[in-house]
Amino acid sequence: KKQIADGPLTYDFTLEEMTGKKTVPEGQLFVLGDNRRFSKDSRSIGTISMDQVIGKANILYWPLKDARIVK
Repeated sequence: KKQIADGPLTYDFTLEEMTGKKTVPEGQLFVLGDNRRFSKDSRSIGTISMDQVIGKANILYWPLKDARIVK
């Protein structure tokens, strides 16, 4: 792991460790922010309902082998 003076950049986790479940419930999303050290995301608020999503992805770039423009 990369280290900074105050500790690791991010901590590894599993869905089960975070939620007590092995799968995300149907109709729900487990979302992560791109600034994992400071994001308020599903690690702190839990899953969100798909009807709460107001944005749309235009480009998928990770994993790199699956990168594409979304139509």
